[in-house]
Amino acid sequence: MRSPMLSIHGVSMLSIFVGATFAQISRISPSLARPFTIQLPIPAIKNPITSYKDPKTNSQIDFYEVKITPFTKKFFPDIAGPGATLVGYDGTEPGPTFLIAKGIETLVRVVNDNSDTNGGNGRSSVLHLHGSYSRPPFDGWAHDLIPPGAYKDYYYPNKQSARTLWYHDHAHRLTALNTYAGQYGTYILYDGAEEERLNLPRSGSPYDVPLVLSSRFFTATGNITDESTERTSIYGDTLSVNGVIMPYMEVIGRRYKFRLLNAASSKSFRLKLSVDGTNERVNMSVIGSDSGIMQAVVATDTLYMAMAERWEVIIDFEPYVGRNLTLATDTIFADTIYTGPEASTLLRFVVTNAPVTDTTGNKEFNNGDPLVDLSLDRPTGLSRAIDQSFLFERKIGRPWTINGQVFDDVANRVLRNVPRGTTEKWEMKTTGGWSHPIHIHLVDFQVVSRTVTNPNQAPGRTVVETYESAGLKDVITLGENESVQVVARYAPWDGIYMFHCHNNVHEDNDMMAAFNVTALADFGYPDSTVLSDPMDARFRAKPYPGPPDVVQINSEVLPFYVSLDAYGNVKQVNQHLDEYWASKTGHLTPTSTPTAGSSSSVTKNPTSPPISSLSTTKSSSAETGGATNPTAEPRDDGRCGIAFGSAQCQKGGPWGACCSQYGWCGDTPGHCLPSEGCQLGCTSTTPVRRTTKDGRCGTDFDGSLCKGWPSGECCSQYGWCGKTKGHCGAGCQSGPCTARLRRY
Repeated sequence: MRSPMLSIHGVSMLSIFVGATFAQISRISPSLARPFTIQLPIPAIKNPITSYKDPKTNSQIDFYEVKITPFTKKFFPDIAGPGATLVGYDGTEPGPTFLIAKGIETLVRVVNDNSDTNGGNGRSSVLHLHGSYSRPPFDGWAHDLIPPGAYKDYYYPNKQSARTLWYHDHAHRLTALNTYAGQYGTYILYDGAEEERLNLPRSGSPYDVPLVLSSRFFTATGNITDESTERTSIYGDTLSVNGVIMPYMEVIGRRYKFRLLNAASSKSFRLKLSVDGTNERVNMSVIGSDSGIMQAVVATDTLYMAMAERWEVIIDFEPYVGRNLTLATDTIFADTIYTGPEASTLLRFVVTNAPVTDTTGNKEFNNGDPLVDLSLDRPTGLSRAIDQSFLFERKIGRPWTINGQVFDDVANRVLRNVPRGTTEKWEMKTTGGWSHPIHIHLVDFQVVSRTVTNPNQAPGRTVVETYESAGLKDVITLGENESVQVVARYAPWDGIYMFHCHNNVHEDNDMMAAFNVTALADFGYPDSTVLSDPMDARFRAKPYPGPPDVVQINSEVLPFYVSLDAYGNVKQVNQHLDEYWASKTGHLTPTSTPTAGSSSSVTKNPTSPPISSLSTTKSSSAETGGATNPTAEPRDDGRCGIAFGSAQCQKGGPWGACCSQYGWCGDTPGHCLPSEGCQLGCTSTTPVRRTTKDGRCGTDFDGSLCKGWPSGECCSQYGWCGKTKGHCGAGCQSGPCTARLRRY
């Protein structure tokens, strides 16, 4: 959040700082001439293009395509002109809503159509599905860019507890600009059986409504402001709900479920619902958090909501038939206070006297009512010692950092190695006049405590809100001068993931780091495919060949992703992890940092005690590059380099002789060229490619050629040998192609 001593769009914060409070300053944006005249829009449901069922397991995977497209939108109907130039998913803001039944996997093809020639800004993008335990290549690593004219396929499990997720841009140094321009949307994972058991409004029904909150600045002509030079925060002086400033929603006298999402770049909310013309506050029954349904109902008339947080609330409109209710926010932390109702008013509910004809999900919820038993989902070890402490700070004139590290420091940005399946307590703290909502990828965590960091400075909060502790979270707010402790189990997958401040401006300016869930060398549970590298060359962006060929999607693309067995039987994976740690420590998860025998060789110093100071763990990892003196014999899993005991790659072996920047053996240019970060066995020339032995080919299969393959010598975009138009036409990688695929 913005410091009180900095200038904001030319306004000195020193001049408006009054004791411990802030005075209002004049708004920058135009005023809305006619509030509450536009009906709240509900984002359209995204439909799959095709579906495929695994012939072995009968499990289903749905295929979607989403295009990042420039478009114009009028936020101020009374201002002449086209309005704001935005870039959003399928040319909308928010993007379409994904409504996914728990257990159905999805493959989402994201096409970047944001080119200069298409009226766009030419920026690259990355997609992150926030709240999903996706494998690293599909999690939205900040450098895994999709340039204009390219696409990337993202493969999602959808096997967690039902929850409100959201998808948004995650490109390094572009996240704030891309999300500010409109790249965000809601992704609902629902469980029909759970909804029926709890008598909740059904997902996708008129009584289960997403409310996506945002905040922007606008120019006099109604366009969004250029924030490309902003380095602290984009608070905005004009709020919107589902992309509309001060809309209204007609409701009837029954209970509704609202899925609240804060998609703003830097704005936190303290929500309150009031009866118009009175001082009467209306209670909201909080039933769900970032990770879905909570342990019990929490009734509140004030709801804190930082960037990226989601809350699911029930509001009963029956007592207010014939009246209006208004959802508004107070300014909290050091956020700038702007004048005008546009800066504080979100949405008006008009409660009509229309009859209630559908009573499904119209159950009464009271404070403390039990909902679901989270005992099996909550991590153990809440009273354990702190395993790692992280300080989120910025010194004047310096970048935003975590423990003094910046994300651009490739050699040191992995700040913690966590053996797969272990539980750790992390302490996150900040000092001074800034607050930070912290998001940890992969995991759901339990909030343990909130305390004051430095008693000699202005005090922060010392309580965990009841609704924060009643469920599991993936975002937690560090207010000014606050320390928060969280406990999480780092499972079910291994690999490298990010954690960062979700003030997108702070994130873009280096307040982001990585942690490595290290593989267990003696785990013994088979993983069909290793998927721990977030920059895995097999899944990088490729030039867009045109609209998807449904036949090819069903015959090649979806069978390929199913064959990875990326998500398999998650329950069984977790069970085996528990059994593994029970055999090592006598507990389901270790209560201290494991010894060398129980962790991967990724961990440089596996016997170090739990860290409770502010010192960083500059660990070697599969993400750490750099030269090394090879002394170790080749491994049997194709891993290599400094992060794997300086293991070499076996010449003539099954993997390839070159060790890539990310610790993988192979013989593609991405493995062997020094310019691509090759560690060992490198060559300055493009390596000779081998001939296929199984009909698979191309970059995803060690660069294999189809020479002499009986079905044809063209290698298709998806790595299959053949001679049809689908093999030799658009996207063809090698062989007698009629059109070629340019690799990035």
